[in-house]
Amino acid sequence: MLSKKFSPTTSYSEVGHTLADETGRKEWLSTITPSTQLRDLPSFDATVSPETLTVVLNERFHSQPELPGVIVATENRLCGLVSREMLLNHLSRPFGIDVYMKRPILLMLEADRFQHLVLPADIPVGEAAERALSRLASH
Repeated sequence: MLSKKFSPTTSYSEVGHTLADETGRKEWLSTITPSTQLRDLPSFDATVSPETLTVVLNERFHSQPELPGVIVATENRLCGLVSREMLLNHLSRPFGIDVYMKRPILLMLEADRFQHLVLPADIPVGEAAERALSRLASH
């Protein structure tokens, strides 16, 4: 199966392309079934501390356009997740750049108040999708 952590430009002999090109993505996605486990999906090793300045995270998203988000955590505590969409949403608000850019990313997490869904790596993709979709309906 696929490695646990990889870049979307990593080549896989099974598809003969990279996940960064359209053909490679389509061929790789065709191998996913509802019973595929979350651990088998592409992931990024992207973690920042809660003290990381928002401007630093914004620069990271600009320099890594394939990065969908980052985990915000200390050595022993998960603080949350900041997606590219969440960051852009907060920065595009009135005074968003002034409020967040020179401050720690934890401030944005505290303002967001969204409870992220944390699932075990061995859960099937189909069950994870059901949980995520039912959770969205209840918010």
